[in-house]
Amino acid sequence: MEPFVTIEDVEALFRDLTVEENKKAERLLNIVSDCLRQEAKKVGKNLDEMIEKPQEMAFPSSVRKMY
Repeated sequence: MEPFVTIEDVEALFRDLTVEENKKAERLLNIVSDCLRQEAKKVGKNLDEMIEKPQEMAFPSSVRKMY
């Protein structure tokens, strides 16, 4: 499965990565994405499906008011 974030996303938000940092980041992005998938699975959610259907990830109106 693909990670939720790409190296390009990291570089856009942070800075260009060195070759060594890029290798580490690729592995970490996969690990973190898999961890997020497992945590979601524990509560009966499938993050990949939720991302395909963004309306399911929307905050309820009561939560949106807080932000």
